[in-house]
Amino acid sequence: MEQITVTKKEGGEIKLISKEPFRAITSISQESSLMSDDYVKISLKSSDSLHFSIGDKIRIGSDEYSIRTNNTTEIVHDESFNYDLTFYGVMYDLIKTIYRNCDIQGNSTTAAFDLTYTLKDFINVLVYNTGRDYPGIWLFDAESCPSTDTKTIRTRNSVVSAEK
Repeated sequence: MEQITVTKKEGGEIKLISKEPFRAITSISQESSLMSDDYVKISLKSSDSLHFSIGDKIRIGSDEYSIRTNNTTEIVHDESFNYDLTFYGVMYDLIKTIYRNCDIQGNSTTAAFDLTYTLKDFINVLVYNTGRDYPGIWLFDAESCPSTDTKTIRTRNSVVSAEK
């Protein structure tokens, strides 16, 4: 099995497979479907006590997953610990974010609004919105974004529609 490394939110790393201290993944599963589930579950045995926090991340291939909820820890005895960890894909960050017409400082007055923008401007609004809950995590490479025509998005009562 390939090494899986947890990148701690506050800095540092935890390798989940190691001989000293002993750490072994006992099971790992990934659930991913279009516009639905996207998470990785890991069961881990360890000879040392580990602390996993909301915001810690792993990378599976080119995808990044983060802990969004408290995980289960079982103390078997002084030098044996079991962990059940769930790491969620970035889709969950977007689902939890209320899309508002906000400026670069994150200020907004309403969730009902019309936007007429290019793709680049829509993505910037999306990044501003996610930045309220996840500051500095979502970045956008505006230089690589293709030029597009403008499009209007109207939001009313949680319904989004697009017009030319």
